[in-house]
Amino acid sequence: MEALQRAILSNNWITIIFLVSLAVLFFLKLFEAEKLKGYAASIFNKGFIEIEAEDNPSLFSFFHLGFSFFFFLMITITGYFCTNIYSQRTVFLLQDYIHVFNYVLLYMIVRFVSISLLILLAVLLLTMSI
Repeated sequence: MEALQRAILSNNWITIIFLVSLAVLFFLKLFEAEKLKGYAASIFNKGFIEIEAEDNPSLFSFFHLGFSFFFFLMITITGYFCTNIYSQRTVFLLQDYIHVFNYVLLYMIVRFVSISLLILLAVLLLTMSI
C-alpha cells in the first residue's frame, strides 16, 4: 500500500489581503475622513487638487502611506488575478501572488527613485541657472 501525499489548497490568503485592505481604508476614514472624501471626490472637483498642491503635503504622512499601501494591495491583487486569467489557471497559489507582489514592489521602488532623481535634477538645474 502506497501512501499518497495530500495537498491542501487554500484561498484564505486572498480573504486576508482583502481584509487588510479594508482595515487600511477603515483607519484612513477614522483618522483622515475629510481628506479621504476629498480624494474620492477629486474626480469631479478640480479645486481640491489645487488646494492639496498648495498645502505641499509630506509624502510620508499617515494618510499618504496608508493610501499608497491600499493602492499597492489593490494593484497586486488585480495583477495576480489578471495573470491567473491569462494563464488559464483555476488554482490560486500564494507563491504566484508573491511573484506579482515582488514585481509591483520593484516597479514602485524604481518609480519613486526615478521621480525623486528627476526632481533633484530639476532643482539642481534651476539653482545653477540662477
